[in-house]
Amino acid sequence: MKKATSLLLLIILLTIPFTASALACSTFVLKNGDLQVFGRNYDWSLDDALLVVNKRGCRKKSVSRPEETAEMATWTARYGSITFNQYGRELPTGGINEAGLVVETMALSATRYPQPDHRPYIGAALQWRQYLLDTCATVAEIIAADRHIRISNQVKGPGMHVLVMDKTGDRAAIEFLNGHMTVHRGDDLPVAVLTNDTYAQSLQGLREDSPPTFDLYSSITRFITASKMVQRCRANSTDEMVVFAFDTLAAVASGRTQWRIVYDNQAMMVYYHTRANLQLRHIDVSGLDFSPATPVKILDINAGSAGEVTEQFINYTYAANRDLIGRSFGKTSFLSGIPEERLDAIARIPDCFVCP
Repeated sequence: MKKATSLLLLIILLTIPFTASALACSTFVLKNGDLQVFGRNYDWSLDDALLVVNKRGCRKKSVSRPEETAEMATWTARYGSITFNQYGRELPTGGINEAGLVVETMALSATRYPQPDHRPYIGAALQWRQYLLDTCATVAEIIAADRHIRISNQVKGPGMHVLVMDKTGDRAAIEFLNGHMTVHRGDDLPVAVLTNDTYAQSLQGLREDSPPTFDLYSSITRFITASKMVQRCRANSTDEMVVFAFDTLAAVASGRTQWRIVYDNQAMMVYYHTRANLQLRHIDVSGLDFSPATPVKILDINAGSAGEVTEQFINYTYAANRDLIGRSFGKTSFLSGIPEERLDAIARIPDCFVCP
């Protein structure tokens, strides 16, 4: 009971850095004919992270919330995925699964998660990202999942919204406003860009071609800049589009941009570089082993030289996860005083999942 209580308190703390860390992040989708890529800037005060190869077939459950009386969500991962994890395994900032679904998150202070109801809950918004990559292949499936599962309204912090894209080219901006899922998709998504204001507010700024006088974190300024670049993209090859995506990321970067990521979910490639390692590296997602019969693999986000790093992944260990958590929490000012035993508990979160 004592260990369970400590873990619950720990999970409450865990929700803070994953939302606050994205306060100046930017995402967008470039599309021209059959060509499409997804770009993402991650802005925060540190760049420590692991790339994690998550396995299909594993039985998982929600982290618990002491305030919740409803049933906790449980699920089996239908798809493997590759994710970027800064504060521990199973708690990603974003990623792509083997079906080609891309999910990336940004902070949104206007977020209000659903009130308790008949649906099982996921006790951390950051875990919801992993749930989507585990269980969904399309944007339509993400939207439909809201009928069966909810994010706990006990999640602390400013909240989040996501930009998602699937292999067919369907894409959506998904927000939780006034306790309900709000989806911008199709004609309601004239430009596939998302920063740190609601999509409606950002789109108004674009149509007026002017950010508000008080543009917190330059969010709408970044939205306008990225949108104009997205609208003029005329890349005729995947290589050209990837280059244009990185140019767009550079145009909306800040002094706190730590990672720049471009997902090509047609060729199933992930391109990235970091502030600490500017060499452009890439991962062949189709070359990863998502079978639960083999060990989970990890790679330090700052490791590797230019080119493909798919073969440089190593076996996951609790020690590597714990080391990442220790470094990331220690460098995050408002989390640096958390007791060591609570950090141990975060590192053990994956241990309660069952993989055949």
